[in-house]
Amino acid sequence: MDLSNFFHGLTDPRTPDNQTYPFEALMLMAICGVMAGIDSYTGIEDFSETHKSYFDTYFNLTYIPRHDTFNRLFQALDMGEFENWFRKKATYLIEFMESHPLPVVAPHQEHKKKRRHIAIDGKTIRNSGFEKAYHIVTAWLSNHEISLGQVTVEEKSNEIIAIPLLLDEIDIQDTLITIDAIGCQRKICEKILAKKGDYIIAVKDNQPHLYDSVRFSVEEHFEESYSTCTTNDKGHGRQEARSCLAQKINEDLFDFQEWPGIKSIFCIDSDVVKKKKGGTKKRYFATRYFISSASLDSVDALDVIRAHWGIETKLHWRLDVSLNEDDACVLLENAAVNLNALRKFALNTLTVIKGKNSMKAMFRNGMNPKKSIEILNKIYDA
Repeated sequence: MDLSNFFHGLTDPRTPDNQTYPFEALMLMAICGVMAGIDSYTGIEDFSETHKSYFDTYFNLTYIPRHDTFNRLFQALDMGEFENWFRKKATYLIEFMESHPLPVVAPHQEHKKKRRHIAIDGKTIRNSGFEKAYHIVTAWLSNHEISLGQVTVEEKSNEIIAIPLLLDEIDIQDTLITIDAIGCQRKICEKILAKKGDYIIAVKDNQPHLYDSVRFSVEEHFEESYSTCTTNDKGHGRQEARSCLAQKINEDLFDFQEWPGIKSIFCIDSDVVKKKKGGTKKRYFATRYFISSASLDSVDALDVIRAHWGIETKLHWRLDVSLNEDDACVLLENAAVNLNALRKFALNTLTVIKGKNSMKAMFRNGMNPKKSIEILNKIYDA
């Protein structure tokens, strides 16, 4: 494994007097630790100590670095530089997935036949920061279930600032971008269209005039709808029926004319029945509205909007539950944010190779660092 090539683009931030351990050694041990499901710098130290004899085949270390050494390195590591390294690896992953036979590539092959779709959403890292927890806005390619990049902000309300910055850093040409209601801003729509993408954005009462116009159009001009569909799902004690209505905009409504590139409205009604303990059931209804610059039929619109929530269930949930991110308690900014990017790198890499295995099974596989390095060699030609 050519480590200098694998970590090309990253600069060792330490002064010469503080380079007791090789930069590549610290980075490789950290990556192998996270690919084993390790959730903290202390855990990385313990993992490396357990497998010292294996790491000695790469580096002749007298001692394994302490957790403070890993923490200081990732605190000193430039976030922008590390983010660029992460994005290059994500781009390489996409090329790998699209050029290899289907049995090698795991995630939902049916999405490959559909339009490219990127979901954008934010997640707060609980127990990070001394005054405010860091909030990270991520772009997630649902077709392959991998993260493409992220931008860090101080709090959730700043997602409005972060989303355009993130859009500047990724290729969205001929791509559907889905964002929840916090991204329902005219400038964000303009940015997406300027980069030759299309948007589907949730509409709530944070844009009251637009929300009222969409609801009025759906309720009063129902006959103008050009496509409707209904789906039913059942599992895990939950049954849900969804109805999607697709409607071209009514150009007579002034609020629609103010929104750049808008072509369609989507309305999704959900009827959910949950079975609770003791056999009791709880039923609730929800109606959600969306605006879009794409003229999708109701089937495709419902599919894309449902795929958007994969960023919650297949990224944020794994960061919280599988990798224990919220309880890791890494307070320093660079150390917390860089570790978040490292976790996403591990999830990206394991997603590509896991096949029908669960992510937990892949973490158990990574408890042997030799297997993790075999994966890195196979995918990245390291």
